Amino acid sequence: MTKRRTKKELPSKSVALVQAEVSKLINQIQAIDRTNLFLYDPVVQFPVIAEQYKKVCPKRIWTTRMRYRNQALEYPRFSDWLSDFELMIKNCLLFNAREPAYSKEAQRIYTEAIAYIQPIQDRLGITSPMSEALTGDQLASEKDCVSDLHEPLVVSAGKDKESDVVKFPDALHNFLIQHDIDMQAKFANSANRDAFPQFCRVHSMRMIMCFFYVQSKATLKLEDNVKRMLEDIIRLFDKVADSVLFYEDEREIFITKLSGKESDDPVSWSENLGVDAFLRFAFHFPSIARAASWLPEETKECCHILESVLEFIEKYLPQICEVTEKRS
Repeated sequence: MTKRRTKKELPSKSVALVQAEVSKLINQIQAIDRTNLFLYDPVVQFPVIAEQYKKVCPKRIWTTRMRYRNQALEYPRFSDWLSDFELMIKNCLLFNAREPAYSKEAQRIYTEAIAYIQPIQDRLGITSPMSEALTGDQLASEKDCVSDLHEPLVVSAGKDKESDVVKFPDALHNFLIQHDIDMQAKFANSANRDAFPQFCRVHSMRMIMCFFYVQSKATLKLEDNVKRMLEDIIRLFDKVADSVLFYEDEREIFITKLSGKESDDPVSWSENLGVDAFLRFAFHFPSIARAASWLPEETKECCHILESVLEFIEKYLPQICEVTEKRS
């Protein structure tokens, strides 16, 4: 006999409506963050900057946490969720004020998110203290407290327009160095310390694609179709990363083939961190992915996207290789 649910166990009609509305909005807002780098919890993803981030943003909320809270019916009124949304956006704007390209992307995310939320606010008659986006002047007063989080990837080099931005290979080089440091720190005291090289290979690829995407607005004049490719490939690598990390036997085969060494020790090539490993991963990935039993068919079908992106990367290959030689 099926147990009858009591009235107490069921949410009221109004709460259920709010839950459905909030769930829809969270999905829409998460989709706005094309790189999954902005509406996230840096303390979890990047422990290296945890303490600095907590000083700037002592209260933390992000989309995943919102989903859990919404499922637990912790937003009985729309205004309850709106408070969390405003906190998340404020943290996003403040944290990313340290670098022009990131700040611009954070502002875009805020503006597009508000477009979804404003009609509901108007309908319910809710006034929000964040009805207007934080301006550059408002952020400037907060900039000092976030300036030590990261060195900017784009730096001023003079008054001439051509020299206002560092060259692409140099920016990529700086990015990779910082990313390697962050990843090594993350795994240094971890029980999964030996997993660092494999994790870094896959994660670096995704991060670099995110880097291409964000930097494209500031340093690279990319056509819209290339930008769309980058968005697609970031989503593709999100799927691949989980597979590579959690399917042990397949992962070792994948990494061994990727390294170009038929060895039982895929960790042995961990010295090759950086640009060279990225290029090796990039140019080997399509053929390996198509043959990998653990990848879903739709992922394999996306391999042509990566191949298209690689055509773009090849334009910079001589410069990137030159940077790699300087590192060694």
